[in-house]
Amino acid sequence: MMHPLTFKEIYTTTIDFVVERIHQNFPLQIVANAFLANPTTSATFATILVEYLLDRLEEMGTNLERSNLYLKLFKLVFGSVSLFAAENEQMLKVLLKNNE
Repeated sequence: MMHPLTFKEIYTTTIDFVVERIHQNFPLQIVANAFLANPTTSATFATILVEYLLDRLEEMGTNLERSNLYLKLFKLVFGSVSLFAAENEQMLKVLLKNNE
């Protein structure tokens, strides 16, 4: 497994590409699911993905196809909270509090 800081650097800079590929080929969501289900990458990937999705909240009301994708990705993130409650719950509290 790669170093967590390397993982964060790679996926922070490529999250647009990852989400676009998932949009074009939804079975690729298994990659996001795998990162969220792995204790080493879950909190980091969840943070990156939630930040990406929160930045696009306004877009959710205008593009039905994208809205459905973003809701499915939110669902994956929220599902990861049940797997790793301590780490992912804290991450969500911080991110959602910052968006008030």
